[in-house]
Amino acid sequence: MPERNFQFRQRLNEVHRSDRRDPEAQPQPGETVVGESWRIVYEADASDYLVGVAQDLQDYFLTSMGIPMLLAPGGDTGAQAIVFTTKEQSP
Repeated sequence: MPERNFQFRQRLNEVHRSDRRDPEAQPQPGETVVGESWRIVYEADASDYLVGVAQDLQDYFLTSMGIPMLLAPGGDTGAQAIVFTTKEQSP
């Protein structure tokens, strides 16, 4: 069946596919499970680009994995955090 005019745009507009998470998957030794208690952290003075990357990751976790994660600008990294920094800010 032929594609309708501009139907390809729907595919192009879909940034993150939904329901990619396998709820039956179990972590292997040495692997980490990222869940709702995790946060995405970036410096309070982060560039707009870095903030956009953090927001995109947040959208991926919500849309594709079904995991809502908080963005924490300038927040405490803690043990359960994905931290975005620049090369200069990294230890």
